[in-house]
Amino acid sequence: LRSVHGRSRTEIYAVGGDESGAVLRWDGERWSHFALVYMPPLHAVFAGGSGVWVCGDEGYLARWDGQRWIEIATGAGVALTGAYEQQGDLFVTGGNILDTAASGFVARYGE
Repeated sequence: LRSVHGRSRTEIYAVGGDESGAVLRWDGERWSHFALVYMPPLHAVFAGGSGVWVCGDEGYLARWDGQRWIEIATGAGVALTGAYEQQGDLFVTGGNILDTAASGFVARYGE
């Protein structure tokens, strides 16, 4: 697992995975698998007001709206490694600053 974030003591999410993405949810008593669709390996999760955001390899970004995962096209050719939501806007980061051939990625999604 690579990242954890929650909205409360009874709603916490953790993400990771090697071959494919894994999303786990803590309900206050136990962890359970949460993602029921294929996702690439995931690097970050943010549980915000508009849903649960996950991001990972190949520029992958998706939001759980309470009923289903909605994928968002980012156009990023790099792994997304950070996510943060503020007042309806989502900010994501990615790339490898240690690799001089790769460029970093920062984007804002929202209103």
